[in-house]
Amino acid sequence: MTQHDSEFETALAAALRVPTPPELAARVLTQCEALPRRSGMSQHWALAASVLLGVVLSLWFVQPAPQSLGGSVLQHVYHEISALQRTQTVPLAQAKRLLAQVGGVRLVGEVGTIVYARLCPMREGMGVHWVLQGERGAVTVFFMPKDEVSGRQVVTDGRFEGVIVPVARGSLAIVGEVGEPLAAVESRLLNGLQWQS
Repeated sequence: MTQHDSEFETALAAALRVPTPPELAARVLTQCEALPRRSGMSQHWALAASVLLGVVLSLWFVQPAPQSLGGSVLQHVYHEISALQRTQTVPLAQAKRLLAQVGGVRLVGEVGTIVYARLCPMREGMGVHWVLQGERGAVTVFFMPKDEVSGRQVVTDGRFEGVIVPVARGSLAIVGEVGEPLAAVESRLLNGLQWQS
């Protein structure tokens, strides 16, 4: 700190020391008491307006965080939980047709028994939702051609677990109940599907 700065601070402190008359506090209180009181109804409207303003501001500034892709996949599994009970085999022609509709992938080999197949909206566009018969139970598979991931992601919530893997166009999610062996399903899918860039 320079001498000039020190002198300035001393002068500023002196300027801020303004003597106040001892009766100032009493005069301010007297003036406040003399103000007209609002009616009960006016106070209720003021309170309602304040609450409304608080709600609007909280909605404006507090935006929910976007859901992760893994969270979105699990939410979709729960949303169509009845699909896990299916047992009737879906014709391969139907499964291929759905893949062709979203593009980017073709069925060229053995992937297992498909018991459910339909188009479904994913986060970034339409995808394909399959349910395959696994070793212990149903395995959900999502083809998400517009949901890209930079690397392999684990998906788990205590009941379900799985992976999201990057593919040539988008990503592929494979989810089963905890304990379901998914490595063989993943291998069959990656070998039985042809990815188009």
